[in-house]
Amino acid sequence: MEFTFTQFLNYSLDWMRASLIVIPLGWLAMENWLSNFEYRIQLQAWYFIVATALALIIALLTVAYHSFKAAWVNPAETLRYE
Repeated sequence: MEFTFTQFLNYSLDWMRASLIVIPLGWLAMENWLSNFEYRIQLQAWYFIVATALALIIALLTVAYHSFKAAWVNPAETLRYE
């Protein structure tokens, strides 16, 4: 269980650092792209927050699945096929 928590923590911290870099760049790119249209929407912060949260949830569920899968495998079974 501690292994899974450590994996969650490490992955979450990396994800937050990446989000702090990518969200402003994405905002600027979208503002620039949307400025070329006659009819356009105003960007809201929640668009980026929801997208980041959904991506983080999917990533954490994937990490959880693989961590629990690795934790519950019998080491003897793994070594038998190597």
